[in-house]
Amino acid sequence: MRRFALVILGVLCLTAAGAASADNWSKNYPITTRARLHFTTQDGEIDLVGTTDKQVSVNVETVGWKIGADDVAINEHQTGDNVEIEIRTPRDHHWFISFGVDHRSIHITVHVPVDSDIDVHTGDGHINASNVKGESRLDTGDGTIRADHFQGNIHLHTGDGRIEGFDFDGTVFADSGDGHISVRGRFDRLDLHSGDGSIEATVESGSRMTGPWTLRTGDGHINMRLPENFAANVDAHTGDGRVTLSYPVTISGTIDRGTIRGKMGNGGDTLMLRSGDGSISIDRL
Repeated sequence: MRRFALVILGVLCLTAAGAASADNWSKNYPITTRARLHFTTQDGEIDLVGTTDKQVSVNVETVGWKIGADDVAINEHQTGDNVEIEIRTPRDHHWFISFGVDHRSIHITVHVPVDSDIDVHTGDGHINASNVKGESRLDTGDGTIRADHFQGNIHLHTGDGRIEGFDFDGTVFADSGDGHISVRGRFDRLDLHSGDGSIEATVESGSRMTGPWTLRTGDGHINMRLPENFAANVDAHTGDGRVTLSYPVTISGTIDRGTIRGKMGNGGDTLMLRSGDGSISIDRL
């Protein structure tokens, strides 16, 4: 019995040592004018930062995996200023039996020129990104997205997790299957949706509606802060809660605790707010 226990202990130690092994891969891609990056990984956390360098730099660090065709495979290609990178992991790694000592992980660090168009996806992991001007798409199947200092058309999606962003400038579309959304910036268009989570939106001075804005949550409160002299046609409704405004609104139709429709300022495009179960408030910035 004692020998059997020692054997088991040895196996566990070997397993732990194997799981703790690390590997590293990095490469630089020179850019002539404007970078266009398409990056996808099945698993891993991504940190992306815009810099003044005229190149895309990628560094991949793994723990518990080797980088190579039989483990973590990296497929990469560059055509002109277009950079495409795909990282694939073994199909069976999700049911690996580790007795509590499996520390497998992938961490990706990406540097791009500030003026870049990016399309970044991870199947399972957080995304942290900052300082990019262009067409931006950040997507994770399961994880939190944190983004700041983004300018242009910004698309954020997580299947399950929070979305947090500030110092935005432009058009923002953010969607979470299950999580809180919080954004702040100067907006031209705003479309925020959470399947199950609250929404916080701070709209800074200089924002203008170039089309309808929509904030929707299946279950949670909505809190929106607007600058002085903001103009819109407000359409706010909650299935179970109260709608409150600290803004003067010319009401149209009947007044109900869960519904307010009317004109804010001189009116304009529709500002639609919907909550299945939660309060809605529109406050002055």
